[in-house]
Amino acid sequence: MRRRLTGFTKLGAVVFLLAALTFAGCSDNSVLGPQENETSHLDRSAAQSGGGDLTIASIGELETAKVIYARTGGVVPIHREDYHHAFVVKPLALNKSKLITVKSNKEEVNGKSALTLEFGPAGLVFDEASDLKVDMSEINPNAKNAKLYYYDPAVGDWVLYGESPVRRGVATFDIHHFSKYAISD
Repeated sequence: MRRRLTGFTKLGAVVFLLAALTFAGCSDNSVLGPQENETSHLDRSAAQSGGGDLTIASIGELETAKVIYARTGGVVPIHREDYHHAFVVKPLALNKSKLITVKSNKEEVNGKSALTLEFGPAGLVFDEASDLKVDMSEINPNAKNAKLYYYDPAVGDWVLYGESPVRRGVATFDIHHFSKYAISD
């Protein structure tokens, strides 16, 4: 009986240690830090989660949030109705893991219908460019080229940031820092 009790005690200690290690990542000492771990500003009651993504719907605007780990990088899917866009962070493009948020909307930019994307945390700079992949069928299914603008608050207007050919319906842009962007044809 004593041997059996010792085995259960060891098993209990292992379970306790695993639980402690699991919950240690939820403290203010995690790799994200206290402010970056919090997503309370998102309306969780309206959230639909899948695969670690968090999507918040409001009138005409969608917000997606996902933790991207510095070592492995990852993809932040941006779903809008039947359209699927993606923000792809390469491994080691970040110096530490971050909660990435993307607010998406449809707006008129420079007289054209555009998809607007506001990334957070605001001002984040990447060590290596990340890829923004946009399904152009949401904007113009016949587009041959796409334009990427960023909003410059200093001038109060949209500024051309880059252009991309549309291949198989997708435009791809290099993103070096977070800002508010607009994509049109």
